[in-house]
Amino acid sequence: MNTIKSEIKSLLDTANTTTGSPIDLSDGMTNRIEKIVEINVEKIPIQPSFFPCITMFYDGKTIALQDIAKNMINSKRRAEIDLKIIGIVWLDDINTSNYQLKDLADNECEQLMENIEQVLRNDPTISGNVNWAYATNVTYHNVLDEGAHFRTGILNYKVSVFY
Repeated sequence: MNTIKSEIKSLLDTANTTTGSPIDLSDGMTNRIEKIVEINVEKIPIQPSFFPCITMFYDGKTIALQDIAKNMINSKRRAEIDLKIIGIVWLDDINTSNYQLKDLADNECEQLMENIEQVLRNDPTISGNVNWAYATNVTYHNVLDEGAHFRTGILNYKVSVFY
């Protein structure tokens, strides 16, 4: 399982350049992504100098028998792994004097999550390490309520692998 997170981190690191493929991971954002880490932010806080950043952690794994071999030891199993990929932005230069009818921090977080999804959609086998992987949904602002300028998005990523 560590290989999967490492490969996703590698895909995102590679895309976090101005010549990133299929897009620049920081495209359309005010600041470039500073760090891509493998930390559960609900357990270990990330230092603010890392923002904007992306982190990931496993949320669970379902195991199913796919075929019956001559015995249970040799039978093939399929794991459905739930991975949470979290985009975190801190946008502290919002001009509130004009009360612009939009939330720039929200826009920044939404753009980051779209960019992450686009990068991952480009490699559904995570460099050949899984059978398939796909995003199931994205939620916003559920982790780390730190105030007006801090935003998070959570991409639920389903990974399927046979072993």
